[in-house]
Amino acid sequence: MAPRELRAPRLDKEVAISIEDSSLTLPDLPSLTEPLGPLNGEPRTELSTAPETPFMLGGRRSRVIGSPGAGVAEVVVFPVTAATALEVRGAEVQEAVVTPVGFERRLTIDGESLIERVVVPRDGPYALVEWTAPAGPVHLSLRWSTGPALRAGGGVRWHRVPGGVVVAPGQQGPLVVFAFSQEPDAWAVERDVLGQAGPYPAPAAAAGGSERLTLQARVGLAGGGHARLAIAVAADGDRLRKALMAASRTRALVRSRRGVAERIRSDMLAVASPDPALDRELEWIKNRLADRLAEVPGGGRCIVSRRDAGHWVADAADAVRGALDALTLGDAAIARDVFTFLARRQDREGRVPAEWSLAPGTAAGQVDDRAAAGDAVVAARAARAAHAARAAHAAHADGERDAVATAYFLVLASGLLDQLGDLALLRGAAAPLSRAGQVVGAGLPPDHERLRRTALAGLRRVAAETGEAMDAGIGKEDDAASDGMSDAWELVAEEGVRPAHDPGLVLPAVRTILGLRPDAPRGRLTLRPRPPSEWSRFQARAVPMADAAVTLLYERTDTLHRFTLEQERGGTPIALVLEPILPGRLRSARVDGTPAELSPVQVGPLYRVPVQLRLDHQRSLELEMDRMVNEKTPDG
Repeated sequence: MAPRELRAPRLDKEVAISIEDSSLTLPDLPSLTEPLGPLNGEPRTELSTAPETPFMLGGRRSRVIGSPGAGVAEVVVFPVTAATALEVRGAEVQEAVVTPVGFERRLTIDGESLIERVVVPRDGPYALVEWTAPAGPVHLSLRWSTGPALRAGGGVRWHRVPGGVVVAPGQQGPLVVFAFSQEPDAWAVERDVLGQAGPYPAPAAAAGGSERLTLQARVGLAGGGHARLAIAVAADGDRLRKALMAASRTRALVRSRRGVAERIRSDMLAVASPDPALDRELEWIKNRLADRLAEVPGGGRCIVSRRDAGHWVADAADAVRGALDALTLGDAAIARDVFTFLARRQDREGRVPAEWSLAPGTAAGQVDDRAAAGDAVVAARAARAAHAARAAHAAHADGERDAVATAYFLVLASGLLDQLGDLALLRGAAAPLSRAGQVVGAGLPPDHERLRRTALAGLRRVAAETGEAMDAGIGKEDDAASDGMSDAWELVAEEGVRPAHDPGLVLPAVRTILGLRPDAPRGRLTLRPRPPSEWSRFQARAVPMADAAVTLLYERTDTLHRFTLEQERGGTPIALVLEPILPGRLRSARVDGTPAELSPVQVGPLYRVPVQLRLDHQRSLELEMDRMVNEKTPDG
C-alpha cells in the first residue's frame, strides 16, 4: 500500500504534516493493563531534583538514562536509540528516588499529583514508563522523539497501530513500537531534519542532516488511574509482540529486578563501616556493574561504558577494569563474559581491538544480524569482512593503543585464574593467549614495562596451571613478581582512564582496607586488612574466592585489635593467610584465645603481622600494639 499523507491531530499547536506508511502492520498488541506498583529496593537514593543529576537503569538489551529534572533523556535498546527526551509537559518535579529496581519521581500538574515510574528488564528488548494519578484527575501531555540513530537509509517511516505507533528506520533494520496501556486521546507525529536530538549530540548525516520523528500524545487519567508506555525494539512484528507480552507482566518484571538486587546484596562483597557513604557507594557499584553488561553486536556480552558520536561503545580497557572489579566483588559471571568476548575478537596477529561501537550497520553488527537470522553463509562472509576491517584498523591505527588493549586482555586472564580457578576456560583460551603474548612481548613501549611483565607472568601461570603449551618465546622472559588479581587491577587502573562506573575511589579504598589477594587453584586466600586508625569496627561479608566466601569482623579497643573470621560458603576449608597492617610495635598476640609468637614485618611506619589459619571453624586473632605518637584513634 502506498504511503499516504496525514495531518496530525491538534494538540497544543498545529504540527507539520508527516508521512504515514500504512504498510507497516503489526499483530494485535497485548494488553498493558497491569500496574507496576512501588519500585522498592536497596540501596535507595534520594536524588536532587536538579536537571543535571543523572540516573541510569540498565539491562543486557536495554538501557534508560535521564535525570530527575528532565525525566527520561534516552531509551536505548541495543544498538538502537529508540527514544529521546520523554517530556511530561507542564509538570513540576517534587522529589525523585532511584533503586536497583527502577526510577520514580513525584510530579504535580496544575496542582494535581502525578507519579512517574521507569523500569527496564534484565534481559528483554524494551523499557516501561508508567504514570499514576493517586488523587484527582490528571491530563497528561507527553512529547518525545526517536533518536537519529534510527536512520539506516531510506528515511524513517511510521504507522499508527491500535494503542500505539510503529516506527521503521529505513527499508531494513529493526522495528520500534511505542505502545500505550490505553488509547491516547490525541496523537501527533512530526518529522524533523536536524543536527541534534534530545540532550545528546547526533552524528551528522551523510546527506541532509539527521532525521527524527517527534511524537506527542495526550492521555487522560482519572483519580487513581494508571497509564503505561512500553518502548520495544525487535526485528519483526512477531518478536515485537513477544517483547510486549513480557512487558505486560509487570509484577513479574518488578519481582525479577528486585530478586536480582537482593542476590547481589547477599552474594557479593558487602562492607559495614563507620563511613556509610563508602558502604552505600559500594552497593551501588555492584548494581552498576550488572547494569552495564550488555549484549553487543557480534555476539556475546560485554561491559558497555560510554557514548561516541551518538552510539554506545564497549571499550576494552574499561571492560577489563569492570571485569576485575566484578571479581573483587564476587561476580564471576561478568568476568567470564568479558574474557570470552575479548577472546572472540582477537585477530590472527594476536591483537585485541581497543573498542567496539554498537552502531547499526557496522561489520560486527552485520555478523550479529545474519547469525541471529540463521543465515550461516552470509554470516561467514560478514565475519570475514569484519576481520578484514579489524586487520586494516590494526595496520593503520595507533599501535600502542592496540598493544595496550591486548595487554589488558592478558592481565585479565591472570586475574581470572587467581579468582576463578577455571581451568577449562583457560585451556580453551591457551591459543589466543599465546598469540596475544607475542604482541605484548614485542609491541609494548618501554613506559608500559610493568604491565608487559605482569601480563607475561600471568601467561606463564596459565601455562603452568593448565598444562597447555605457550609460545616458547614467552617463557624466556625474566620472572616478574605478581600478586595476581589485585596487582592486575592496580596495573590496569594505572594504564588508562578511570572506569565510568567509579565516581570516586571506592573500590581502591576497599582493596586497601581488605588487601584481598585470592589464589583459587591453591585454595588459598590472602587478606592484608589495613583499617583506618580512627575506625573502631568494620565488617566485610562475602569476601570472595572462587565459589567460597569469608566474613571478616574487625574490632578495636584502644590498642587491642581483634579480627574474627569465618567461612560462609565453599565445600573445602580455605587456607587463609591473614596479614593485618597496623600502627605500633606488636606487644602480644593470641590466636583463638591462645598466646602465639608471631613475627611482624615493618612496612614504613606500620607493621604487618602474618599468621596462617585454616577456616574449618570460626577463627580469631587478637593483637596488642604499642600506641604510636600522634596516632589518630577511634576516641579521638
